[in-house]
Amino acid sequence: MSDSVQGSGSVIRDRDVSVLHLDPGASALHADSEVSDLHIELDVTEDVTAEAFVSDDDTDVGADVGQSEVDRLAACITQRRGQLAVKRIMDLLGGAILAILLAPLLLLLTLAVWVSSRGPVLYRQERIGVSGKRFSMIKFRTMYVDLPQEIVEEIRLHEQNGDLFKSENDPRITPVGRWLRRYSMDELPQLFNVLGGTMSLVGPRPLMLHMAEPYPNFVAARSMVRPGITGLWQVLDREHATNASFMIRHDLEYVERFSLTLDMKILLLTLPATLTAAGAH
Repeated sequence: MSDSVQGSGSVIRDRDVSVLHLDPGASALHADSEVSDLHIELDVTEDVTAEAFVSDDDTDVGADVGQSEVDRLAACITQRRGQLAVKRIMDLLGGAILAILLAPLLLLLTLAVWVSSRGPVLYRQERIGVSGKRFSMIKFRTMYVDLPQEIVEEIRLHEQNGDLFKSENDPRITPVGRWLRRYSMDELPQLFNVLGGTMSLVGPRPLMLHMAEPYPNFVAARSMVRPGITGLWQVLDREHATNASFMIRHDLEYVERFSLTLDMKILLLTLPATLTAAGAH
């Protein structure tokens, strides 16, 4: 990719690009915030079609996961089958308790999304789950379905000028959606994914479908466990959520280190991280 990311949105759409790996040393990429802006620009609709990640070096970080790593992690998981069974029971109990306790909040958020803008309350997207199987992940909708003409014009002017939207000012996100994203409240409907068996309370984040082909070993390694609503890298440093090597390293670290104790620690760290909106965009 060239040093400049200016005006990249139209090129990405025209060429049907699904994944970008950016060199943080390039002249136009001075900080994570720059990449975060590009990541938001690619979020043209609620149905995200491209993701931008920063690589620590010029290598394809996903390709670094070899078959030997997959075999090693499979051995780690095999030794903890008993804990995985208990984890599923904890997911069912915890998911049911949280769904009941948060029912009034879920109802209020449902009404808020419904009243704030036209369109469905829930947004669904296919993701890669345990054993590489596809499932429908649900979230509260945070973007406008039909953008007002003045916002469409504003987006067009920004693209013509080569500007990139700041996530906190992105006009495609509804006011309610901005608040939901800030405090990760848009993820709450995934409790029903947990109860349905396609997700866990804790685990690697569900991968988008376009990640499967370029990174088969990475997908095989991380899909040994159910994807989670929260996970290791989310509580460690959400500001680096656009850094591919950071995400890959900690997703695989979770699979390797999985234990019920680790899950409890992550759950306890999730609450303060969410309430303080640490690293949220």
